Amino acid sequence: MTYRKIIGFGGSSFVVSLPKEWINKYGLKKGDVVNIEEESDMLRILPKDFKTKKNESFITIKFQNINTLKSQLIYSYLGNYNTINIVGDSLINNLSQIRETVQGLVALEIIQQTSDKIILKDFLNIYDINVYDIIRRIDRIILSMAEESLIMLKVEGDYLESIEQKEIDINRLSNLVFKVLKRCFNPVDKKILGLTLDEVFYYWELVLFMEKFADQVKRLPRHFKTLNKDQSIIEIYNELIDNYKLMMKAHFTKDIELVTESISKKPIMFKKCDEAADRLSKIYIPTLEKLRLMNTHIGDMGKVLLKLNYQAGVESTNK
Repeated sequence: MTYRKIIGFGGSSFVVSLPKEWINKYGLKKGDVVNIEEESDMLRILPKDFKTKKNESFITIKFQNINTLKSQLIYSYLGNYNTINIVGDSLINNLSQIRETVQGLVALEIIQQTSDKIILKDFLNIYDINVYDIIRRIDRIILSMAEESLIMLKVEGDYLESIEQKEIDINRLSNLVFKVLKRCFNPVDKKILGLTLDEVFYYWELVLFMEKFADQVKRLPRHFKTLNKDQSIIEIYNELIDNYKLMMKAHFTKDIELVTESISKKPIMFKKCDEAADRLSKIYIPTLEKLRLMNTHIGDMGKVLLKLNYQAGVESTNK
């Protein structure tokens, strides 16, 4: 740590000299412009138009089986490793599944392949990423899944394959959001993405609960073929989807009144599920349990926005 003396400059400005080593590191000279950002009780100085340089990092994964590899790849992907090496004697026998797994991770590509080694490269460019837009896409896919599920619940039809493919797309986009948000621990990347620390945690939690909600929407139709078309189940499902829409409208407009309106419906929906469980046969229990989980996750989404608003209120009070 080095210390610099504050020098008076004119009647209303102050000057602090910058270390020569830092100037040389970024190729700056007299007359160049720097950005100064205030963050909490600190000032952050960055060269103007500075573009982040990814530190080269790599990880080697020893292939055991395809299920273990999927978990290891997601860990490496979210960890923002630039290069991922997969090594093992049986890679060639599992190549199609490995390729399928890699295709499920945005901007990750196979650049080299032999019988006992596969090299993956991360080509993500955060200048092309907008987290808010990705969340809007996830929301639209969830609503499309819900619409197809409702058709299966009301009338005959098999949309299971379509619904499950949409859920794969949601997982793909969710992992992309998590990966990008982790880049925000680098202050330069955080500036490029234009996110505050509160927004990083807010988006992380919101996407997490949206993903959990979508998972229940995917699982519901698996039971529909064995159930009679009970009107109360259809009504509960319709009301939950309407409440999900209300909750997401609250998030997109940052409307706290809509959040509280949505959350107030939570005990009502639990009561309707309990009443249906008392009246219907045990075959409906798995379906009702998933409806309860959907209701829970909608409430969880509301808490995410309430926490953000509370923190913003505290910050404004302290200023």
